[in-house]
Amino acid sequence: MLGREWPISSDWGPAGRGLIRLLGRARHLGSLGNQITLVVTRSGENFAVETLVDGVGVDSQTVGGAVELQDNDFVLFDPEAVLGATAGMPLTGGSDGAPTMEEYSRFLDLSEGVRFNTMGCLSTDEVVKTMFARHTKRMREEVGVKFQCVLYRYTQADYEGVISVENSIVGAESPGGLPESGLVYWVVGMSAGCAVNRSLTNRRYGGELQVDTAYTTRDLERKLRGGGFLFHGAGNGDVRVVEDVNTLTTYALDRSEDFSLNQIIRVLDQVATDIALLFATRYLGIIPNDNAGRLGLWSDIVSHHRRLETIQAIEDFEAQDVTVEAGETKRGVVVTDRIRPVAAMSQLYMTVVVQ
Repeated sequence: MLGREWPISSDWGPAGRGLIRLLGRARHLGSLGNQITLVVTRSGENFAVETLVDGVGVDSQTVGGAVELQDNDFVLFDPEAVLGATAGMPLTGGSDGAPTMEEYSRFLDLSEGVRFNTMGCLSTDEVVKTMFARHTKRMREEVGVKFQCVLYRYTQADYEGVISVENSIVGAESPGGLPESGLVYWVVGMSAGCAVNRSLTNRRYGGELQVDTAYTTRDLERKLRGGGFLFHGAGNGDVRVVEDVNTLTTYALDRSEDFSLNQIIRVLDQVATDIALLFATRYLGIIPNDNAGRLGLWSDIVSHHRRLETIQAIEDFEAQDVTVEAGETKRGVVVTDRIRPVAAMSQLYMTVVVQ
């Protein structure tokens, strides 16, 4: 949630005590800035100015006047303020508000210069969700930047790069003013931090929000087939992920059902990202595009895949599955790479023979 107002220091007392209204304001927008407190202590001819966040000291400066104060990670100080001793006054007035379409667009533009695994948006607005889904597909397909985007109830994306969280929070807008789509936070964090050889299937939800799991088995099956990322009550009080899937439900020769599994996508994205980084740091503009140079690139890719096989992210890898050839131009290199990603067990079929 983007903030709409900056928290600022409150009226610090009578003018006769040498205090003015603004000693500083929070560096960032939003209500969290209201947890910042500024404490000024007289120290001889100087003043000690301490910044507290939720009661914890994060910055302390001793200065002769406000003009000497250096902005910190939390507060932008007013150099024209008149300092005077105070036991502490919290910043007030910070508030949160819905981002505008221009802010969403600006966020997406700025994100293009940052490397990350997962992006999320809590918006329930269909236009905003469509914007994020299209951005994700463009970045993955046209720019070659591999990440997944977590949205709330947007299975119509029908794309392996988009995860649709279907469960809402019980008692929406609380705690902390979170909207009904608040579980997006957890799914973004867990997806971004999930190892390439792991799955979130059956992962226990360990957050503080109360998840709405009022779904029948038939509901879960239907939503799962529709590309939904779902939580269910495990019966022992736990809430767990049903299956770690994305919104892809339309399959083709180049996008089989396997592509709907986020573990598979993480492996593919990891390979694409690692090889691109390897090429950019070791070969781009450095190594000649001759047989020896291409052999070096082939050897590095094979070594990379051997490591993935060791951690069981891929299986049955053979060195001949990778080829590195000259492209149509003097600068071009063409890599053909065949891998077999591994997925965690999630289905059991059992036949019991009674004799």
